Amino acid sequence: MTGGKFHSNTLIAEQNGAAGDPKDYENPEGAFSPHDNSIPALQRRGAVFLACHNAIWEFAERLIATGVNPDELAHDALAAELTNHLVAGVVLTPGIAGTLSEDQMLIRPGCVKEIEVTVVATDMMPPRAMAATLDEPHWRMAAIALLSVRFIQGFIYWGGGSRRFIYGPEKLNPDAPTWMANKLQSAMPGALLGTDHLIAFLLHHFWLLYPAVILFSGAELIAGAALMAGLLTRLAALVSVGFSMVLMLMFGWQGATCIDEWTMAACNLAMGATLVLAGGGAYSLDNVRLKRNPGLADRAWFRWLAGSLPLPLTDTVFRNLGLAVLAAVLAFNIGTYSYYRGSVVTPFHGGPVSPTQHHFALSNGALLRDGGVKFHIYLDGGTPEAPAHIMKAELTGGENEPIETWNTETLTRLPADSIHNDFAYNKFRVGPYGIVAEMGAMATIILPPEPNVRPAAGRNPTLRLTDVNGRSFSLKLAGAGEDS
Repeated sequence: MTGGKFHSNTLIAEQNGAAGDPKDYENPEGAFSPHDNSIPALQRRGAVFLACHNAIWEFAERLIATGVNPDELAHDALAAELTNHLVAGVVLTPGIAGTLSEDQMLIRPGCVKEIEVTVVATDMMPPRAMAATLDEPHWRMAAIALLSVRFIQGFIYWGGGSRRFIYGPEKLNPDAPTWMANKLQSAMPGALLGTDHLIAFLLHHFWLLYPAVILFSGAELIAGAALMAGLLTRLAALVSVGFSMVLMLMFGWQGATCIDEWTMAACNLAMGATLVLAGGGAYSLDNVRLKRNPGLADRAWFRWLAGSLPLPLTDTVFRNLGLAVLAAVLAFNIGTYSYYRGSVVTPFHGGPVSPTQHHFALSNGALLRDGGVKFHIYLDGGTPEAPAHIMKAELTGGENEPIETWNTETLTRLPADSIHNDFAYNKFRVGPYGIVAEMGAMATIILPPEPNVRPAAGRNPTLRLTDVNGRSFSLKLAGAGEDS
């Protein structure tokens, strides 16, 4: 504003001449010399300084236009901030021209009245002023340091979207085995906070599922590209934070040894939160837009959504916000880690849902009148990388005596209408070695009766299934004729 001539308001600093004896008014370096012409010294001599409110208003407008408004104050708020820092004793007037006219009218003939006028006399600039320019060294260094974080965070989400839209479009093909619905269903057993019910609802309503997959993939692609380019950086980073939390809740339990999905989501959450706070002001389209249109610095939406300048907050508020964001990230990441694996305040454990060992949940079992067995089954644990296999089914009595047995060969010959899947994606089906199931599959299965076997009425037998690894899963059945 001053062409580099003033870095601070030196006119309010006491000069060397102020220490001189005021009685020695002829001293060329004393109190009445040019060596003591500061504003406070002149005020002590009776000079009155007037500050023009109109000039302050214009000065605030100029600060905003040149991008020197780090706290993103509105025009009237910035003018008020300047007014609050007038030099002590300066008289604020509505308009200097009108005030001088009034003063001149008040001067009686024969009287002398000294009037000194300064347009604006302030003891400081607005908080953090001038430090928010793009060339400010510390801000620039921080922005460059965050380049790798911004770019890789963007590339991760851009990669997720581009794989579906560009490089692997079969992921968006409902008829392909790699269709995204299959991956969503595989996450259902361990999904947290009701997201399992959300997944199930979408899987049952294709007209909602398909648009949801397209919109999610498109948002990943756009947000990732925006982060890499530095366009509306904070908004894109905030979107990536949302992605990280959703993916953590749905897929965080998966990963046989290193909980891979949790690790990626935890890192992405921290990276996204950092970019929301710090922006990404180096080598970005946000910077290009700001340099072409400095007035954007006065736009609240630009300061909050883009990444060129600091957030329009005071240092104290920004610090508190940063600590609150840190606390939220730590609580979410450490809380989910403790839930999935312990190792925080509890010993290490495999999690409520195992990501390695397949597990079958059996329910609604009934012994049919003809000796067949009907039950509901859910593959609710294990890795989605390999299917689970049921090799044998047995019906046993109260003393564990065998009543009926369906071995691998029998299960392999089950008719197709014996299995009624709940979902159209990951399913239970007959395979070459028994019954095969994909992660998250749910079905109602009917085992036909063996020839010449009629379980006695009134008995409540137990169904026991054995998988390929020899693990057994049992269910008490309702007797023939009873409600299951």
